[in-house]
Amino acid sequence: LAYGNNNNIQGSVNTVIGNTNIAAGNGNTILGNTNAVGGNCNTVAGVSNTVLGNTNIATGNTNYISGSSNVVNGVSNGVIGSGNLVVGSS
Repeated sequence: LAYGNNNNIQGSVNTVIGNTNIAAGNGNTILGNTNAVGGNCNTVAGVSNTVLGNTNIATGNTNYISGSSNVVNGVSNGVIGSGNLVVGSS
């Protein structure tokens, strides 16, 4: 009976080894969290690309201002035409 009790103690040691394997599983879960942080870094890079898109919209507004300058030139030609009418009245 005394020898039988010794065998039970050895069984308890094997149970402790099983608990060690569970701790190793927790270590793998921490690595998973590290990958999630890497995903957040990629999202920040996406925000940078959106800022570049806003820069292109500003360039479009510059082209629209150039178009307005051409309309002003057309009004200047109209003033010259009115000058000719004044000469005709003289």
